Amino acid sequence: MYTCPFLLTMNPKIQEYKENPKEVEKTITRLMESQIYEGTTECESLNEYRSLFTWDAYYEICYDFTPQYTISGHESCDSFEELKRVWESQDYPDACDIDWEDSLENCGEVSPGHVDITIYNLRLKDDDK
Repeated sequence: MYTCPFLLTMNPKIQEYKENPKEVEKTITRLMESQIYEGTTECESLNEYRSLFTWDAYYEICYDFTPQYTISGHESCDSFEELKRVWESQDYPDACDIDWEDSLENCGEVSPGHVDITIYNLRLKDDDK
């Protein structure tokens, strides 16, 4: 099906794309994120973009991990003197150096933080032919 280029330029979304394609990418991203957050299945504006353009995208769900309690760990000392020196110095070891008693998988709650959608390689559908 042939579409007259003159008719394509009449659409404000195509005109905006020609003037600032990065802004159109951001608009599509916002519409997709809004659709996810609001749980809607149809978005008239997003459907119009889909009818006019094709694009590639990267999708990611970001999660938050919230620990619910203190995790105990230990650091071995070779003598009472070392124990006393380490305790009194308050020079705490790096968290990676401690032998933790509980696994991190069991110490907190995972919840969705946000979605991250990146639109790239945006192009007019007629340009794909």
